[in-house]
Amino acid sequence: MVQEDVSVTYRDLESSDLARMGSLVRAFGDDSDMLNIFKTSIDMDNFKKTTESLFELGMLNGVVAESEGIIAGAFLYIITPNLFSGDKTAAEAMWYTHRRYRDSAMGGRLYLKAEKQILESDCKLMMMTHLETSMPDELKSFYEKRGFTHIESNYQKRL
Repeated sequence: MVQEDVSVTYRDLESSDLARMGSLVRAFGDDSDMLNIFKTSIDMDNFKKTTESLFELGMLNGVVAESEGIIAGAFLYIITPNLFSGDKTAAEAMWYTHRRYRDSAMGGRLYLKAEKQILESDCKLMMMTHLETSMPDELKSFYEKRGFTHIESNYQKRL
């Protein structure tokens, strides 16, 4: 749990943040069942290369939370046209708060700041994803309170 006197700064994602997100991404992997299910690990070189490429193309955007010199939380999203309607769509790529900050309001603040960015970028749709093993009831309630509709479930298999 984070102490209340710890300072947190929220700001727009910058290209240089992507190389600094290693500990946050590894913590996400440690907290996630996804890696165990697929019997894989996080490839930080790939994360950095892919996110930097998407950022340079103007497709990756987001908000980071910095505290005590580290990136303690992030909300990253990818902007693409919707395949069927053509509507500009923001799809959440990663929304994670380091375990130490879970009892703070960091996750909610990251969401609100990212939603504001998304609205300002003239997106018409916003898509959110969550792992079924990661707080499914809390996230379902969170999304529904904000006007989201559950429209599909995703199934994945390792090839």
